[in-house]
Order: sequence, then structure tokens, then C-alpha cells
Amino acid sequence: MKIISHIFILLTFFLCACTTTGGYEKKLSSWVGKDVNSLIQSWGPPASTYKMPNGDIMYTFFFNGGTVVMPIGNLAYAVNRTCKTIFIARDNGVIKSWRWEGNACKA
Repeated sequence: MKIISHIFILLTFFLCACTTTGGYEKKLSSWVGKDVNSLIQSWGPPASTYKMPNGDIMYTFFFNGGTVVMPIGNLAYAVNRTCKTIFIARDNGVIKSWRWEGNACKA
């Protein structure tokens, strides 16, 4: 019975983490159509940039939120909290799209 309560806590943790990604997506969408220099002034320098064959530039930002440890019975389950966000800007510097991946992408 104790292991079931730990699994329930773990599932609740992950479900709560998912509820805030919509706010993050709204934040990212607000950058579309804006100048990438403003993004860099706000977020800091990207971890990497890549010039795509079509002339667009990919800006990649990383966030490492550390590790969260969840006890399950006599064991512990470690979750690394990360977020990778990519913005694509046209060659004139205007942001045209974004995408993210990870479990710590929240607003």
C-alpha cells in the first residue's frame, strides 16, 4: 500500500508540472514577429546558434533546473529538470517560430 501512495505522489508531481507548459508556450509565442536582438537582451546569449541552409538562424537556449529526487519505497527516483528552447529567426533577425523540449519548460 505504501508503494501505491508513492506512485500517486510521483504521478501528481508530473501532472502538476505539465499544467504550466501552456503559460510557457504563450510566453514563447509573444516573441514571434519580434527582433531576435530583443530576445537576447532579455534571455541572455544563446547556448548555440546555427545558420540553416535557407538563411534562417536557429538560436538554442538551455535551462538546467537540477535534479529532483522522489522516494518510492526503499528506492529513490531522480528526475533531471531541463528545458531546451529553440527560436528560428529569418535572416533579417525577425523571430518566426519556436519549439521546446524538456520537463522544466514553465512560465
